[in-house]
Amino acid sequence: MAKLAEYQLRANHLEEACANLDEAEQLAETTDEKMHLAEIIRLRGRLRQAEGDYGQARLCFERAIAQSSEQKAHLFELNAARDLAKLDAEAGVATQTLKRLRAVVDWFPAALDVPALAECRALLQ
Repeated sequence: MAKLAEYQLRANHLEEACANLDEAEQLAETTDEKMHLAEIIRLRGRLRQAEGDYGQARLCFERAIAQSSEQKAHLFELNAARDLAKLDAEAGVATQTLKRLRAVVDWFPAALDVPALAECRALLQ
C-alpha cells in the first residue's frame, strides 16, 4: 500500500495516495506488521508537503526518522532524513538537517552505490 501511495504521490494523485496511506496505517495499527511504519509516516509527510502544509510535513519526517532509527531501518531513515533536508533546503534552513543526513549516509559503506544514497550524497555536496 505504501509503495502504491508513493507512486501516486509522484503522479500528483494526492487523494488516492491519502486513501492508500490511511489503509496502510490502519493495517500497521491493527496487526503486528510495523516494519514499514516509518516509511508510511514519511510518505504522509510527502503528502502534507504536496498539500503545502510544511509544518505537518516536518513533523512527519521527524517522526519517520525517530521510528526508523528505533527499528534500525537505515534505508527508511535515509529516505526520511533526505526528505527533511530537502524541505529545509527549500526554506533555506537546512544546516542541522544536512548534518543529520550526513550521519545517516555515513552509516552506509562508502562503496555502496544505490540511487537513494547517490541522491543524498549529491545533496550533501
